[in-house]
Amino acid sequence: MMRSKYAIAALVVVTVTGFLAGAVFSGEGEEKGKAGPPQPPPPPAELKALDAFVGQWRSTYEFMPAMFGEAGVGAGRGTCQWVLDHRFVMSKGEGTGSFGEYEWIGLMTYDPMMRTYRSFEFNNYGECTVGTMTYDADTKTWTAVSDGYDMSGRPAKNKVTMRFVGKDQLEWSWFLKSEGETEFVQMMKGADSRITREK
Repeated sequence: MMRSKYAIAALVVVTVTGFLAGAVFSGEGEEKGKAGPPQPPPPPAELKALDAFVGQWRSTYEFMPAMFGEAGVGAGRGTCQWVLDHRFVMSKGEGTGSFGEYEWIGLMTYDPMMRTYRSFEFNNYGECTVGTMTYDADTKTWTAVSDGYDMSGRPAKNKVTMRFVGKDQLEWSWFLKSEGETEFVQMMKGADSRITREK
């Protein structure tokens, strides 16, 4: 009896799915000749602000003692460019330091549904962060906040500030607040210089 119930349920699912698929491909339920493929909405005007990041960059940075127990330095390079019909700025880069080699891919965009800027980053350590970004026009500073983990694997909040000190120069800092802590601790700081601007 139980087996037949599953068989009937599967038959209903297949039948309904087939009917809907047939309606979609045959054009039933809509006036023929008037419905075309859906068009994407126009890009939100807020995306224009992200153009400040586009180009090729070189970085120098410093690790704070809180990172590995002692201070250290590193250097890297990366590229930011518009992708997906100018709706996302994709960054890709690599760096070296006392931790070894580091590679990342990131995305920045403005989400009109959430009414906020969003950031996504993935690296060769298998880490994935999803956060939100805000911009202070008076100080020309972007602040990104995301959830992640600290060095011991505890849940933590990440905060990155990026301040443009010139058209092709920015200074940044990374702060971390582990679960149970009340204050952010600075982990890294650095400076980026734009080599070329690419769109």
